[in-house]
Amino acid sequence: MRMASSIGVLIVALAGFAAGQTQVSKDQNAIEGLSAQWVTSVNGKNVALLMELVTDDVVFLIPNAPAVKGKAAAEQMFKALFAQYDLEISETITETQVTGGSAVSLTEVTRKLTPVKGGTAIDAAGSGMMVVRKDTEGSWKISRVVNTLAPPPATPR
Repeated sequence: MRMASSIGVLIVALAGFAAGQTQVSKDQNAIEGLSAQWVTSVNGKNVALLMELVTDDVVFLIPNAPAVKGKAAAEQMFKALFAQYDLEISETITETQVTGGSAVSLTEVTRKLTPVKGGTAIDAAGSGMMVVRKDTEGSWKISRVVNTLAPPPATPR
């Protein structure tokens, strides 16, 4: 009887673990979907959708520039960027850690900025980190973005 009781406890524990893993998988899939929407919106210059994907207190940390804080500042940043450049970005999530209603994803990013008025395109690549939070409706939103994008090193002559 005691053995049957122990097996029952183990089954219940494993079922709880599996349910938790299923939720983490669902969250990771939702975060990957958010990342894909982000890339599509940037490549399509869709500022309105980009602003739907971020929290009101979003912060962008960009190399060699002051932090961009808040949705209004982010919207201005993207409008100015899109007025000057056509962008082509790709992003691959290499790791995601989910803890309750927050998550951190590490990314590898490539970017090509082509001046709208003509000129040489600027290529950059690097790593990034995206912090996301669940909103009150259960949707994941981007809260913080850190990137290390930099142009490739100059070729010695």
